[in-house]
Amino acid sequence: MHRLLIALLFFPFTHAQASSEAVKPRELVHPYPATGPVEIAGTVAVNKVLRTMQRYAMPAFTDVLALHVAQTLQGESDDPVRVTRRPRQDGNEAVAAVSSAAADGRTLLLASGMAAASSARTRSYARADRALQPVALVASMPYVLIASGESSLESVGAVIREARAARDRILIASAGERSAGHLAMQLLRSRYGLPLEPVAYNGGTAALQAVATKQVSTALVPLPAVLPYLGNARVKVLATAAPRRHPSIPHVETTAEAGLTDFEAVDLFGVFAPARTPPSVIRELNVMLARSPQSEPTRQFFSELGLRLEH
Repeated sequence: MHRLLIALLFFPFTHAQASSEAVKPRELVHPYPATGPVEIAGTVAVNKVLRTMQRYAMPAFTDVLALHVAQTLQGESDDPVRVTRRPRQDGNEAVAAVSSAAADGRTLLLASGMAAASSARTRSYARADRALQPVALVASMPYVLIASGESSLESVGAVIREARAARDRILIASAGERSAGHLAMQLLRSRYGLPLEPVAYNGGTAALQAVATKQVSTALVPLPAVLPYLGNARVKVLATAAPRRHPSIPHVETTAEAGLTDFEAVDLFGVFAPARTPPSVIRELNVMLARSPQSEPTRQFFSELGLRLEH
């Protein structure tokens, strides 16, 4: 089912590329490498193996989301849309390319709000007159609290109680220092005075594997990293750090239901345009994206990837 839907996503996109000679295509830039939101760092040999594997593996959800947005824009305007990947410099290249483009709505960025904001702040050439402005929210991705399958932890409350009773710091893995999960744990530690020590791993899968191999007892990781491991005896999902339960794991309670009413970790993916883009163009783009296909199969497909369409 996944491969069929991905094929359907790719067909109109490739058709748009073929017809791009007559009309200048709209460009949708995104900062994500083929591995997904976090670049997997390694040796040249390791990266070569990863690239080979990606040729036969299902595309990362960021690629699928980019194609979905491109299809929506193309379908509403009949203009071809070209998706461009610019993962270099930790996403800063993508932000710079869009923020310095003509403010006519033809060059757009697809990224999480956190990635776009942090990249813009860390680049000297991303001045106020070349910043980005949001166009539309397109999807959300919740983080989930997981524990080792052999751990005695069975709930969020148990994690909090263990932290309060601990004499030493408790290590909790995260998907990276810039992830929503890492920042949420920092806030949780300061707000409740808990001896929690977030440990940044190279992506959600690496953090999950740290729990599965008992390097750490718990982690807060993106839902897409956890879904392939549901039912695995080495990992158990304790809660979803989002305002509502996710349809892919409806049996798992939220952190709010567990008593942490002010604790959330959600990545929001949206479309951004150069800051000087006229309001009329922003409104037009927003309406176009709001008309995105909302069929149940499409929603179910993205749900199975760990995302929730928000438009």
